[in-house]
Amino acid sequence: MEIEFMYDKLFLVTNGLISLVNMVLLFITFKRFKAWLMPPGDHPEEHEHKTEKLNERKISVRIRRNRRKDAGDSILMSMFTEKRLLQELEKATEELFFIKKTVSLKDLAGLLCTNQRYVSYILKKHKKLDFTSFVQQCRVDYFIKLVGQNPDLLNENMAVLASKVGFSSFSKFSTVFKAQKGITPLEYFQTLRAKR
Repeated sequence: MEIEFMYDKLFLVTNGLISLVNMVLLFITFKRFKAWLMPPGDHPEEHEHKTEKLNERKISVRIRRNRRKDAGDSILMSMFTEKRLLQELEKATEELFFIKKTVSLKDLAGLLCTNQRYVSYILKKHKKLDFTSFVQQCRVDYFIKLVGQNPDLLNENMAVLASKVGFSSFSKFSTVFKAQKGITPLEYFQTLRAKR
Protein backbone atom coordinates (compact mmCIF):
# COMPACT_ATOMS: atom_id res chain seq x y z
CA MET A 1 0.00 0.00 0.00
CA GLU A 2 2.78 2.33 0.88
CA ILE A 3 4.56 1.57 -2.42
CA GLU A 4 1.38 2.41 -4.36
CA PHE A 5 1.15 5.71 -2.53
CA MET A 6 4.76 6.54 -3.50
CA TYR A 7 4.04 5.66 -7.14
CA ASP A 8 0.98 7.90 -7.08
CA LYS A 9 3.05 10.81 -5.72
CA LEU A 10 5.82 10.18 -8.23
CA PHE A 11 3.23 10.02 -11.01
CA LEU A 12 1.68 13.34 -9.91
CA VAL A 13 5.05 15.08 -9.58
CA THR A 14 6.20 13.80 -13.00
CA ASN A 15 2.93 14.84 -14.66
CA GLY A 16 3.17 18.26 -12.99
CA LEU A 17 6.72 18.81 -14.26
CA ILE A 18 5.81 17.67 -17.78
CA SER A 19 2.77 19.98 -17.76
CA LEU A 20 4.94 22.89 -16.62
CA VAL A 21 7.51 22.24 -19.37
CA ASN A 22 4.68 21.98 -21.95
CA MET A 23 3.22 25.31 -20.80
CA VAL A 24 6.61 27.03 -21.10
CA LEU A 25 7.13 25.57 -24.58
CA LEU A 26 3.60 26.59 -25.60
CA PHE A 27 4.23 30.14 -24.36
CA ILE A 28 7.53 30.38 -26.30
CA THR A 29 5.88 28.99 -29.44
CA PHE A 30 3.02 31.46 -29.12
CA LYS A 31 5.43 34.41 -28.77
CA ARG A 32 7.42 33.32 -31.83
CA PHE A 33 4.29 32.76 -33.89
CA LYS A 34 2.96 36.19 -32.89
CA ALA A 35 6.31 37.78 -33.84
CA TRP A 36 6.24 35.92 -37.16
CA LEU A 37 2.77 37.30 -37.97
CA MET A 38 3.65 40.93 -37.16
CA PRO A 39 5.03 43.09 -39.99
CA PRO A 40 8.67 44.25 -39.58
CA GLY A 41 9.10 47.26 -37.32
CA ASP A 42 5.92 46.61 -35.28
CA HIS A 43 7.57 44.41 -32.69
CA PRO A 44 7.47 46.03 -29.26
CA GLU A 45 10.82 44.47 -28.31
CA GLU A 46 12.33 45.77 -31.54
CA HIS A 47 10.94 49.24 -30.83
CA GLU A 48 12.40 49.21 -27.31
CA HIS A 49 15.72 48.00 -28.68
CA LYS A 50 15.74 50.78 -31.32
CA THR A 51 14.89 53.38 -28.69
CA GLU A 52 17.74 52.15 -26.48
CA LYS A 53 20.16 52.22 -29.44
CA LEU A 54 19.03 55.74 -30.38
CA ASN A 55 19.54 56.97 -26.81
CA GLU A 56 22.99 55.33 -26.71
CA ARG A 57 23.90 57.09 -29.98
CA LYS A 58 22.73 60.46 -28.64
CA ILE A 59 24.84 60.00 -25.52
CA SER A 60 27.79 58.86 -27.65
CA VAL A 61 27.49 61.94 -29.88
CA ARG A 62 27.39 64.22 -26.81
CA ILE A 63 30.47 62.53 -25.40
CA ARG A 64 32.32 62.90 -28.72
CA ARG A 65 31.35 66.58 -28.94
CA ASN A 66 32.63 67.16 -25.43
CA ARG A 67 35.83 65.32 -26.26
CA ARG A 68 36.33 67.54 -29.30
CA LYS A 69 35.87 70.62 -27.12
CA ASP A 70 38.41 69.27 -24.66
CA ALA A 71 40.63 67.68 -27.34
CA GLY A 72 43.76 69.15 -25.80
CA ASP A 73 42.98 67.66 -22.43
CA SER A 74 41.91 64.18 -23.48
CA ILE A 75 44.93 63.03 -25.51
CA LEU A 76 47.25 60.54 -23.94
CA MET A 77 50.73 60.85 -25.38
CA SER A 78 54.06 59.66 -24.09
CA MET A 79 56.74 62.25 -23.34
CA PHE A 80 58.95 60.55 -25.93
CA THR A 81 56.31 60.97 -28.65
CA GLU A 82 55.65 64.56 -27.64
CA LYS A 83 59.35 65.42 -27.76
CA ARG A 84 59.76 63.68 -31.12
CA LEU A 85 56.78 65.52 -32.60
CA LEU A 86 58.09 68.87 -31.36
CA GLN A 87 61.46 68.18 -33.00
CA GLU A 88 59.76 67.11 -36.23
CA LEU A 89 57.60 70.25 -36.15
CA GLU A 90 60.66 72.46 -35.80
CA LYS A 91 62.33 70.60 -38.67
CA ALA A 92 59.23 70.95 -40.89
CA THR A 93 59.08 74.67 -40.05
CA GLU A 94 62.75 75.12 -40.95
CA GLU A 95 62.06 73.32 -44.24
CA LEU A 96 59.23 75.84 -44.87
CA PHE A 97 56.27 73.45 -45.02
CA PHE A 98 53.98 76.48 -44.76
CA ILE A 99 55.07 77.97 -48.14
CA LYS A 100 52.60 75.70 -49.95
CA LYS A 101 49.45 77.81 -50.36
CA THR A 102 47.08 74.88 -49.81
CA VAL A 103 48.93 73.28 -46.90
CA SER A 104 46.57 71.45 -44.55
CA LEU A 105 46.65 69.88 -41.12
CA LYS A 106 46.63 66.52 -42.87
CA ASP A 107 49.75 67.50 -44.85
CA LEU A 108 51.58 68.50 -41.68
CA ALA A 109 50.50 65.32 -39.90
CA GLY A 110 51.92 63.35 -42.83
CA LEU A 111 55.22 65.23 -42.58
CA LEU A 112 55.41 64.47 -38.86
CA CYS A 113 54.38 60.82 -39.39
CA THR A 114 51.48 61.08 -36.98
CA ASN A 115 47.76 61.85 -36.91
CA GLN A 116 45.98 65.20 -37.05
CA ARG A 117 44.80 65.09 -33.42
CA TYR A 118 48.38 64.77 -32.17
CA VAL A 119 49.51 67.69 -34.34
CA SER A 120 46.65 69.87 -33.06
CA TYR A 121 47.51 68.87 -29.49
CA ILE A 122 51.19 69.78 -29.95
CA LEU A 123 50.35 73.13 -31.55
CA LYS A 124 47.82 73.98 -28.85
CA LYS A 125 50.04 72.93 -25.95
CA HIS A 126 53.43 74.24 -27.10
CA LYS A 127 52.63 77.05 -29.54
CA LYS A 128 49.29 78.15 -28.00
CA LEU A 129 47.85 78.29 -31.55
CA ASP A 130 45.54 76.31 -33.78
CA PHE A 131 46.87 75.03 -37.12
CA THR A 132 45.72 77.97 -39.27
CA SER A 133 47.08 80.59 -36.87
CA PHE A 134 50.38 78.72 -36.62
CA VAL A 135 50.78 78.58 -40.41
CA GLN A 136 49.95 82.28 -40.73
CA GLN A 137 52.42 83.18 -37.99
CA CYS A 138 55.14 81.14 -39.71
CA ARG A 139 54.43 82.91 -43.01
CA VAL A 140 54.59 86.40 -41.48
CA ASP A 141 57.77 85.57 -39.56
CA TYR A 142 59.35 84.18 -42.72
CA PHE A 143 58.34 87.31 -44.66
CA ILE A 144 60.02 89.51 -42.02
CA LYS A 145 63.11 87.29 -42.05
CA LEU A 146 63.36 87.42 -45.87
CA VAL A 147 63.07 91.20 -45.99
CA GLY A 148 65.53 91.57 -43.10
CA GLN A 149 68.12 89.37 -44.82
CA ASN A 150 67.67 90.91 -48.25
CA PRO A 151 66.85 94.67 -48.19
CA ASP A 152 66.56 94.66 -52.00
CA LEU A 153 63.19 92.95 -51.52
CA LEU A 154 61.86 96.30 -50.26
CA ASN A 155 61.66 97.30 -53.94
CA GLU A 156 59.63 94.20 -54.90
CA ASN A 157 55.89 94.12 -55.34
CA MET A 158 54.39 93.22 -51.98
CA ALA A 159 51.75 90.92 -53.52
CA VAL A 160 54.57 88.89 -55.09
CA LEU A 161 56.34 88.65 -51.73
CA ALA A 162 53.10 87.62 -50.02
CA SER A 163 52.71 84.87 -52.60
CA LYS A 164 56.32 83.74 -52.06
CA VAL A 165 55.68 83.17 -48.37
CA GLY A 166 52.49 81.16 -49.00
CA PHE A 167 49.59 83.61 -48.89
CA SER A 168 46.97 83.20 -51.60
CA SER A 169 46.19 86.93 -51.79
CA PHE A 170 47.70 90.23 -50.73
CA SER A 171 44.53 91.23 -48.84
CA LYS A 172 44.72 88.08 -46.70
CA PHE A 173 48.43 88.70 -46.08
CA SER A 174 47.76 92.32 -45.12
CA THR A 175 44.96 91.35 -42.70
CA VAL A 176 47.04 88.64 -41.01
CA PHE A 177 50.16 90.84 -40.86
CA LYS A 178 48.27 93.70 -39.21
CA ALA A 179 46.59 91.34 -36.73
CA GLN A 180 49.96 89.90 -35.69
CA LYS A 181 52.23 92.96 -35.82
CA GLY A 182 49.82 95.84 -35.23
CA ILE A 183 50.81 97.63 -38.45
CA THR A 184 50.16 97.01 -42.13
CA PRO A 185 52.86 95.51 -44.36
CA LEU A 186 53.11 98.87 -46.18
CA GLU A 187 53.79 100.68 -42.90
CA TYR A 188 56.36 98.03 -42.04
CA PHE A 189 58.09 98.56 -45.40
CA GLN A 190 58.08 102.33 -44.86
CA THR A 191 59.80 101.97 -41.45
CA LEU A 192 62.43 99.66 -43.00
CA ARG A 193 63.03 102.06 -45.90
CA ALA A 194 63.40 104.97 -43.45
CA LYS A 195 66.12 103.04 -41.59
CA ARG A 196 68.14 102.54 -44.80
